[in-house]
Amino acid sequence: LLFKKRMTTILAPDKPVFVYQSRNIRNEQDEASWVSRSSKEWGRWVGWVIAPTCFRPSAFPEGFLYSRLLNIFPSLCYQPLRLVTPDGARLSGAHIKVSSLVPESHSTVILFHGNAQKFDNQFDRPRFYLDLGINVLVIDYRGANGETLGPSSFEDLLRDGDVAYEYLELGLGVSPKDILLHGHSLGGAVATCIAAKNPGTSLCNERSFASVQDVAYQWFGTAGSTAATWLGSSWDHNMIYQYKMASNHGYSWVMYTTGDEIIPFEASLYYALIDQSDQTLSLLRSVALVKNGGIPLSHNEEYINRDQDLTDRLRLHVCRALRIPQPV
Repeated sequence: LLFKKRMTTILAPDKPVFVYQSRNIRNEQDEASWVSRSSKEWGRWVGWVIAPTCFRPSAFPEGFLYSRLLNIFPSLCYQPLRLVTPDGARLSGAHIKVSSLVPESHSTVILFHGNAQKFDNQFDRPRFYLDLGINVLVIDYRGANGETLGPSSFEDLLRDGDVAYEYLELGLGVSPKDILLHGHSLGGAVATCIAAKNPGTSLCNERSFASVQDVAYQWFGTAGSTAATWLGSSWDHNMIYQYKMASNHGYSWVMYTTGDEIIPFEASLYYALIDQSDQTLSLLRSVALVKNGGIPLSHNEEYINRDQDLTDRLRLHVCRALRIPQPV
């Protein structure tokens, strides 16, 4: 404990934490109409039992990301955050700019990481966006910092995503057309739902799922899918519908892999989208995460600045989404 406290003191930026309180009051009637009241309650009970295990993040001292990025971007402007949701959850986060000369209303990406992770152990994605001159907002989901209980439903995670988006749009004045949501795994589901209700916002859904039931079926068969439907409906949303909504009013693309050992390809959002007969999906933008040599990436395998072709393809979509020139 003494070592961890000392590391936190060394690594944390010499700047006070900025606290942002949400101005919105979320209307519970806005939750998905296909989720019954009883299944919501079941889902909350399941969440209270599962969350302490499933949402346990890796241990990284606060400021670890800052210390790594500072070596690459000496003029880095890093603002530690506490974002307070309408239901009182306190989330850790950081707003990162390449330099203090870049306005706060500049193009910004919100990075939603996967399950059992923290923003402080992310490095490649923030560095990639900062290299492009794009501001970065990173957050942890409720419970990761020990100040709040973990999520008991998917709606809790959406509240976390909502307050991050609100901080950019209302707090800093960033226009929706200048906001990109990049979500990986569980974060892909959160990012997709947030983008669906914010017209003009761009979306990158990376290695995420179509539904909890699909994942359970691929792992445990019909019994798993039935159990997921009965016990965890409040953890599920119709991601196909949400993605279509996001694509209708913003630049969106899906990144997928056939070698995913956590979310099998048949349970991925990409697989569900190409299985649809909707003609609008003929224009589906996608990137297959395959390394040189034809080997598909695994669920958490990094590729940014490791595989030049995949990095270039991601950069192409980002520049198109935020209407910025591609670096030569």
